[in-house]
Amino acid sequence: MRPLIDEARHREIIELVGADAWRELLDQFCLDAAWIVEGFAADGGQESLERNRHALTGLADNFGFPRLADLSRRAAPAESGVLDSELALIRAQIAFSTGSFE
Repeated sequence: MRPLIDEARHREIIELVGADAWRELLDQFCLDAAWIVEGFAADGGQESLERNRHALTGLADNFGFPRLADLSRRAAPAESGVLDSELALIRAQIAFSTGSFE
């Protein structure tokens, strides 16, 4: 299984935008990802599922969360709890070690 966090990607983004902006982006990532995971749970049909898969995969890939990206590529509505748990792990890691990526 791929790592929870791609630290090299995080460092790259920090170099581009700075640490303060990165923390704000991480906050927005968590809000956006949670909203998309809620969309999985709503089970709005195949088109909605594909849209949610695409959105969460892209978001996770862009922000350097490879394991969440992998999970979202094949997630089904019944697996929204798995995605929510993964997002909770990411939130906990961010809260614990955001400074470690600088």
